[in-house]
Amino acid sequence: GAFVQMLCLGFDALARRPLRLDAVERTSSIYTHSGNLIIPVVAYVLGPEWVLYTCGYMMFQVVLFWTHCISVLKKSSCFDIRKILLNINILCIFGGLVLFISGIRLPEVTAIAVRSVALMIGPISMLVTGMLIGSMDFSRLLAYRKLPAVVLLRLVIYPLLTLCALWASGLQGLVENGERILLIVFLAAAAPR
Repeated sequence: GAFVQMLCLGFDALARRPLRLDAVERTSSIYTHSGNLIIPVVAYVLGPEWVLYTCGYMMFQVVLFWTHCISVLKKSSCFDIRKILLNINILCIFGGLVLFISGIRLPEVTAIAVRSVALMIGPISMLVTGMLIGSMDFSRLLAYRKLPAVVLLRLVIYPLLTLCALWASGLQGLVENGERILLIVFLAAAAPR
């Protein structure tokens, strides 16, 4: 995940001046919505045990989001470390890691509730996405002239460059199931914002 995020930051450094991207356009191009969109895909296609790898990507992205992204949007290098450490995503990932590493099992009632919530992430995400799209003013959206460039960067150019970099890196051969792990990282990197 860190490798891909650094690639996106490098791509941004090259693209922002020629394309005259403002702060919102830059951050929309760099950062993905890897949580609600990719976790259900990975869980359904590869199995729930592979979701752990999306969490690693998300954890690094949350740190960058609360440092780099905020500094770009505010045009200031100040950030609050508490917002990173106390972010609900980070807390949940650390809690899950503690349970995973320690082997502690939740009581059956709690485990059933957690599994039920996990099964709802995909449908709820799609419902919220549909509600957001349904409430948009498309005439105003279509009037935004740089929208095609931002969409092209986020959904085509960055993913293609990321795919090429992952393929050329040879990282897939370093660990068992390396190709699947890189597939998960690529899906998270290719997600829309």
